[in-house]
Amino acid sequence: MRNSTSRSVTYKLIVGKKTTRVNVKAESTRRYTTTGRNGAIAKLMLGNNVLAKKRVPGRCSVPEVLPATGLRQS
Repeated sequence: MRNSTSRSVTYKLIVGKKTTRVNVKAESTRRYTTTGRNGAIAKLMLGNNVLAKKRVPGRCSVPEVLPATGLRQS
């Protein structure tokens, strides 16, 4: 999250039903990591405006052959 204004800004991050408020100081950038269930919608908001909206991806499928050994999974 980037804040290019001269005052602190509070972003609201909604992942599924979990809401988190993240403060970003003036003229700075902040990185925030969280988790959510597969398929949940994540929204980044400033006040009532939705800045970004993304769906949490599902898990990757298990490989049929393990790359390091060449053995098949059973």
